Amino acid sequence: MLEAAKRKQPLQLTGMKKEEIRPLLIDMLKREDELRLHSKVQEVYSDIGDDETELSLFTEELQKHVSHEFMVDPTIGIELIRCAVSLFPGDEEIKSIPHYVRHNRCFEGNLKNGDVPPNCRVAQLDGTTCNLLDLVDIQRPVVLLGASHT
Repeated sequence: MLEAAKRKQPLQLTGMKKEEIRPLLIDMLKREDELRLHSKVQEVYSDIGDDETELSLFTEELQKHVSHEFMVDPTIGIELIRCAVSLFPGDEEIKSIPHYVRHNRCFEGNLKNGDVPPNCRVAQLDGTTCNLLDLVDIQRPVVLLGASHT
């Protein structure tokens, strides 16, 4: 963190090797986790509730803040934070740090063959949202797969 505070110009990651980026990414992940666990941030998450769009927007702002602290372009910093485990798949240290890995809210659902899925909001690839049941014809076979941006 001290190195980042000393810099006057944004850090140029272009041309850097993964192993050169790793220490910076570890510091960014630790800072993001520290902020996410702060009581004021937890209050905001609690106030947002289950609104996935608002949760995502708030988390993005928090990750943007971390990027600015480390003098990294937020469009790159946010992706680094979100893709850390994918960028360093065998790195146990990196795997242990990200908040979204340790506190994953996803779980295996209990839908069975023949069940009607809940009419939840879903994000489409173009960034818009709609109701699930507007997308599918439940009279025909449907396979649902859910995934995270990361």
